[in-house]
Amino acid sequence: MTISSTQRRSIGMIAPLFATILLAAGCSGDSDAIFFGPAPGEKRTIEFQDGRLPTSSYFGTRDAFLKDGPGLDAVNFGITPSDTVGSRLLTEYYYESRYIVRMDVSLLTDCSEITRAEMRLHLGAPSADSLVFEAYEAAVPQVIPGTWVEGLGGAMNGVDWKTVDGSVPWDTPGGDLSGAPFDSATVTLDSTMVFDIPAELALRWVEEPLSNHGIVVRLVGTMPGEHAVLRARESAAALERPRLLIEYIPGG
Repeated sequence: MTISSTQRRSIGMIAPLFATILLAAGCSGDSDAIFFGPAPGEKRTIEFQDGRLPTSSYFGTRDAFLKDGPGLDAVNFGITPSDTVGSRLLTEYYYESRYIVRMDVSLLTDCSEITRAEMRLHLGAPSADSLVFEAYEAAVPQVIPGTWVEGLGGAMNGVDWKTVDGSVPWDTPGGDLSGAPFDSATVTLDSTMVFDIPAELALRWVEEPLSNHGIVVRLVGTMPGEHAVLRARESAAALERPRLLIEYIPGG
């Protein structure tokens, strides 16, 4: 059977469309067995940052600050452009502040193997020459059908130190932490701290979106007054918003 030049052009036009349909099926299916585009084994990267990456229309980040202070532990700080992580003084009491963040990664579907993932968070005004922060996988109580709620600020209006959504309590105040910290980062002066996300955790976020509760960041060995200012997703400086990079190898 001879294929005419017109038929070849038609096939060339249909193949990319067919490939798009296959890749949209999701990384947990069998569609990755057929791949049109870069050769199998070629690494790709995708980045997520509100208003910038992978496109300017991405706004899939949710974050908030959790504060264990008198009168603050039941207050939602979900729309704060920046705040402290560590220890601050409130009248005569020192209190701890943590940061919780998650990103929607559902745009990534062709993910046969994730080789690397990292979260970049921008900091400013550290109170000491060197501070160490830890990152934990966040969890939520089993009674919660979804995940924590970012909230719009104020009392009983979203996640806070005591609760997941303004009403349902954490199993452990300050955010439920899944196991030991998976990474730590040392901060000196104004800088960006980078946490390496375990590849298996990033893959689970892709394959099981309902399991994506993000991460919790806290200062190690919180000492009175030690802290740094962290930029949240609402920061007016888009480049300083949380940024997640995932490196992966497409199926083939």
